[in-house]
Amino acid sequence: ILSIPAAGFADTLAGQTSAPVQFTVTNTGENDATISAVGLTFGEHFAIIPNGTCAALSSLSQSASCTVMAVFQPTTIGVKADSLNVLYINGARMVNASTAFAGTSLDNKPTGLSYSVNPATYTKGVEIDFNMPSLIGGGPVTSYSLATTLPSGLTLHPTSGVISGTPDALLINGDS
Repeated sequence: ILSIPAAGFADTLAGQTSAPVQFTVTNTGENDATISAVGLTFGEHFAIIPNGTCAALSSLSQSASCTVMAVFQPTTIGVKADSLNVLYINGARMVNASTAFAGTSLDNKPTGLSYSVNPATYTKGVEIDFNMPSLIGGGPVTSYSLATTLPSGLTLHPTSGVISGTPDALLINGDS
């Protein structure tokens, strides 16, 4: 009989990968067990990584243990569940040892955004220093866009969020 205690995964941002978690597989039976396969039931949000010591066709003697390493790689937010399965031969019969586990994937969208110069006052015809965005919470941002327009001559970099350029129009009190 193989025993696999449950292990837990830390909350992880969607699109990110958790730290590896170790599952220990122990032969608690009276016979040696030959491992036939190690895998996940679904494998959609979790992955087995090659750092463990359990391998197909390896043998576990009585009271011996091996390890399986896995990571949480959620692509959407919410609670995700899976099971680790170790298929093994115990004497003349095939047996599956399994343990269920879950992880919570958090929204990686920032909760806020501010700029290094805020509020910004620029002089017409004078190139501005880069106005750099600063994110609050969440994971990395892949693109930036505006809900309104910048004054003529200024641009928003679509992947860095930096505002730069030389204003060539006069904008008073937020008029556009």
